[in-house]
Amino acid sequence: MRWFVPILLLAGCHKPAPPIPSVPPSAPPVPIVDVPRVVNEARVVVRSHAADINPTLDLASSRVEVFFKARFARVDTFVNELFGWRGKWRATFWSREDYERHVRRAFERVVLRASDFDRDVLEPMQRDFAFAAAASENRTIADVHALVRVHAPRVEFDRFDASIRAELLSAVLADARMNVVSIGGSEAAAIGMGWALAAAGICAANSWWNAGASLVVGIVVAIVIDAFVGEASEDEARMKVHAELVGLRRQAVDGVIKGLAKAWLGHVARQESAVATAVARSLQ
Repeated sequence: MRWFVPILLLAGCHKPAPPIPSVPPSAPPVPIVDVPRVVNEARVVVRSHAADINPTLDLASSRVEVFFKARFARVDTFVNELFGWRGKWRATFWSREDYERHVRRAFERVVLRASDFDRDVLEPMQRDFAFAAAASENRTIADVHALVRVHAPRVEFDRFDASIRAELLSAVLADARMNVVSIGGSEAAAIGMGWALAAAGICAANSWWNAGASLVVGIVVAIVIDAFVGEASEDEARMKVHAELVGLRRQAVDGVIKGLAKAWLGHVARQESAVATAVARSLQ
């Protein structure tokens, strides 16, 4: 039996070791996103699109020029009407007040009406502005989303896009003190443009129009009345009307560009705030 013990000992030496309990692999560390830095970068992206309004400014200036070019061509018709025999009769026998009203009506009927300017210039400009705003928003949101995806690949474009547009629309309606939810972002941008144009004095029945038309009428009335006593001529009347239209055109161009620029700056500021809010929310 002596040989049995070593065999047992030898058998014990080959007993398998107990299994080592497995340890689950640790998850990779989640990168920490510097949210304020990404938000600031997104704001820079928005501001980089501020120049998107430039083609619209050029188009607006061109619309004003085309509008006034057509009105310059009507000056001869206007002056000829005033210096015709009916015009002379009115200037001779009507009171000054009645004749001034007649001249103003003739000026608005033949040469220039505020409603014409609204229809031919301001309304197309609002559509131009809304189109430019919508196109710029699309490019801006795409660029900002690409920036955010670098830090948070999980952020889906559709939800991100909807979040920004909702913030932007809310800001516009708040500024307008409106409670309307059925309009889109581009329409809201057009509303903002309307406020800016009104502030610049470029819309129907405003100081720009009334002052300019009244000045033209006063000058023309004085020239016509003087002409009948030999102190003025039709050529002088034409020259004066042309000169005043040049001044009105300059005021219109300046006011339109000023109004558009102000509207765009407001739009960019609201867009920047909306983007900052949406980016911060998406990274939380």
